[in-house]
Amino acid sequence: MRFFTKNRSSKKRIIEEWVYERVADELEMGEIRKGLWTKARGMSDGDANKCESIYIQLRAESIVDEAKIIHEADETQIKELKIKLKEMEKKATAQLSNSEPNSLRNKNPETHDNLELPDDMPSYLKPRNATSKGIPKNENKYEQLQAMNLHDEQKEGDLAEKQSKSRFLGRILPPR
Repeated sequence: MRFFTKNRSSKKRIIEEWVYERVADELEMGEIRKGLWTKARGMSDGDANKCESIYIQLRAESIVDEAKIIHEADETQIKELKIKLKEMEKKATAQLSNSEPNSLRNKNPETHDNLELPDDMPSYLKPRNATSKGIPKNENKYEQLQAMNLHDEQKEGDLAEKQSKSRFLGRILPPR
């Protein structure tokens, strides 16, 4: 526990050093707060050196107080912004939950529900719920689920593959 108290006191000393450095810079530039100077003069009984040292202490306290006030104002502003953000999130979720899920689809007239599909398009490429003017009503609805006849296409593909292998091997192996 002692480590944390040392750490806090070292932070406090660094901040205090920065505050007094700022006061010294203000004095070098000739910036003096009249109210604090008058208070220091009253506390010093007219002694100029004592008046300046009291002013430095009062100004350092004033800087710390100003920093605290600014910090508190920032904290309240952050809290207000967080509250506004939560309210906006609630409104947005309420709007999304109240809106119809298909509302985007209804806004665009060219969705897949309204598309006219060409008659020569293979049925396995058409969307499942596709309806077209060119499709006869007596066509089997479940044509997509039937096995496709790829037997002839497979034979052609196998033949091409064998030919390419033989060409490749012909380049590598010496002729017989």
